[in-house]
Amino acid sequence: MHVVDYLSGRVDHQGRALGVPDLVLGSDVAPQLILVFESPGKHELEVGLPVVGPTGIRALEFLMPGGLPPQSLGRFVKNRHECNDGRVAIMNVSNVPLQRESLEPITPTGLGDGVNRDSWDLLRSARRHWGGRSAQSQFAAVNELTTLLRGQFQRRVAVIDPEASALVVPWGAVARRFCAGLRTVFAGDVPHPSPSNPRWNSWVIANNGTATMLRMRFAQSTAVGASIDDRSDLSSGDVVRE
Repeated sequence: MHVVDYLSGRVDHQGRALGVPDLVLGSDVAPQLILVFESPGKHELEVGLPVVGPTGIRALEFLMPGGLPPQSLGRFVKNRHECNDGRVAIMNVSNVPLQRESLEPITPTGLGDGVNRDSWDLLRSARRHWGGRSAQSQFAAVNELTTLLRGQFQRRVAVIDPEASALVVPWGAVARRFCAGLRTVFAGDVPHPSPSNPRWNSWVIANNGTATMLRMRFAQSTAVGASIDDRSDLSSGDVVRE
């Protein structure tokens, strides 16, 4: 399997689908808050939901400190959807893992039969580029993957048709790169790490307005009977309108 076929969500050499679908209630429900992560890991592949592993637990602990027993963000949002509350959606930039370690229990030798280590080396180079600030890579193959993944992700966003005022929250540098160009991106130019990043704990305990307002927005978007049309808690400096 070629790396482009892999990123396009095709099945592996044993006929198994490796992708984890977006957590969206349905095409007739427009989400008002879209939380965007990079790609699924081992736990997500096992369960079939995004952010259900340690990253998901840390994310929900941050968004709802002391509010729930230990639970992952993916499980929490899935439970809200089962109550017909689709105000919050979760997406990954890539529905298939971008790190080899995530697939090792499934395909220990790589993406699949006939694919050599160069495919993972290419993805690793692409992830380094996506985590940086330069618009173009010096490698044409990386730029090709960037174009492919951006197109796939933004088409998926268009399919769910979020409200015009919907807030898009990228978690980490890779998600921030691919969310650029969407209508309303929360703290799009602020270093907001992923919960899997070693800098996460120091960012959470820091006294910064970005973290406070993100918690407030999530609380509004999950409160029973509450309206989230009022965006007065978000200053224009914290929302990037592309």
